[in-house]
Amino acid sequence: MRETKQQNAYLTVFLSMILTIVLSLVLVLVDGARRNGVRQISEIVTDTGVSYVFSEYHRELMRRYDLFFIDTSYGTAGGGISRTTEHLKTCLETNLTPKGYGALTAGTLTGVGLSDARITGYRTIFDENGKALREQIAAYFTSEVMTGQAWNIANLSGRLQARGWDSESPDVYENYSKDVRKKLSEADTMGVPRDGYDDLDGDGIEDEVDISAGNPFEALDRRLSQPVLVQIFGSESNLSAKSIQNPFSKRRVMGGTGARAENTHAYTPAGSMMMVLYLNEKCGDYRTPGTGALSYEKEYVLCGKSTDRQNLSAVCTRLLAVREAANLTYLLSSRKRMAQAKAAGALLSLIVLSPQLEPLFTAAAVVIWSYIESLTDVRTLMKGNRVPILKTDRTFQNGLASILQVDTWQGNTKGQDQGFTYEEYLNAFLYLQDLASPGTTNVRLLDLIEQNLRLTKGNGNFRIDNLVDVIEIACDFRGKGGITCSVYRSAGYD
Repeated sequence: MRETKQQNAYLTVFLSMILTIVLSLVLVLVDGARRNGVRQISEIVTDTGVSYVFSEYHRELMRRYDLFFIDTSYGTAGGGISRTTEHLKTCLETNLTPKGYGALTAGTLTGVGLSDARITGYRTIFDENGKALREQIAAYFTSEVMTGQAWNIANLSGRLQARGWDSESPDVYENYSKDVRKKLSEADTMGVPRDGYDDLDGDGIEDEVDISAGNPFEALDRRLSQPVLVQIFGSESNLSAKSIQNPFSKRRVMGGTGARAENTHAYTPAGSMMMVLYLNEKCGDYRTPGTGALSYEKEYVLCGKSTDRQNLSAVCTRLLAVREAANLTYLLSSRKRMAQAKAAGALLSLIVLSPQLEPLFTAAAVVIWSYIESLTDVRTLMKGNRVPILKTDRTFQNGLASILQVDTWQGNTKGQDQGFTYEEYLNAFLYLQDLASPGTTNVRLLDLIEQNLRLTKGNGNFRIDNLVDVIEIACDFRGKGGITCSVYRSAGYD
């Protein structure tokens, strides 16, 4: 009997010792499970919060421009990353305090709560000179096939560059016209006749020259004094009169920290060709007007003026400069045309009894002739027809007699079978500008996006510098038993 009691005592001691070890192990496992539970819940809630924040992308921006950005103003008059932080905190707290059935079991083991949530870094649409904008445009084009349009842009741009006709300054033509007017006024003082007869265009028939209302030098001077749009269209009344005020590019803007996303595919920012193709899809021009704040949107991206008419005038001025250079090149290389110009110069010098002035009158005739041809070219382009970049005897449209009809000239604007259209010239100018100054293209496109979205319902206070596409997040959580956990995330649209 005594032996049995002794054995039972040994068993009791053994079980007590084992139970202590097992209980410690269980408690360690429970605490580990709790800590892992706090960590897992914290990470799940943080990821949900990140997804929630990025789900609030600007719908109208995506619909019209295929760009994904968070508008940190959320349709209000003010914006800033602090508003996005509040949206993030609201989402996190909501998911940590479930309602209904989940409330019966919520927090029984982990009791996770939010201590703090911060956005420690972010990238706006204009950070790094518009890098976010260009990356998203590149992503947009990953499923697009480059068409023959791209080849035409590269072809025309290369030909303009090869001949030195790629100047971005619209002042080229303005300065040129001043020089021309000065030379023409010098020729005019030599005493040009008021009427005469001669075979000016070489067709074997004497042309009556009636310049009783004024000589051709005075007529061209009057024409050069007119606004470019009046010279080309005859009147500005049928052109768009839209304008924009206080664009993004003219004010101080909100900048981000240039944050990078962990989930990004690291798209290479869109190059100049992609930018032009994007502008073709999303923006209007003179031939196909836009419906937003400006009608001639691509002209704005090129010239940056505040009104449609100013932008169109600047583009037409540049076209005149290019066409003038091309037509002068042709005239000076054409034996037939130069012979006609010399004949006209000789006639004028004989009439004024000053043969030594023949070179001056010949040069003036060539200048007027090429200018008339250039106006014809630009009017042809504006009607949607094609103009060869370099003329031939067959494609040169105006005879020498046209220099005596500067005031009444209308010109043939039917165009040619080969050559380039207005849209292709405009695309080439945009391509060359972007090669030289990509930031200029970026900021003017952002101007248009902002102005156009302000015209849509609920976006009257929209500001382009409130747009964010990458955020870095730091969230601090607390659980039962003094457990704390911090979760960090960086994400963007992928």
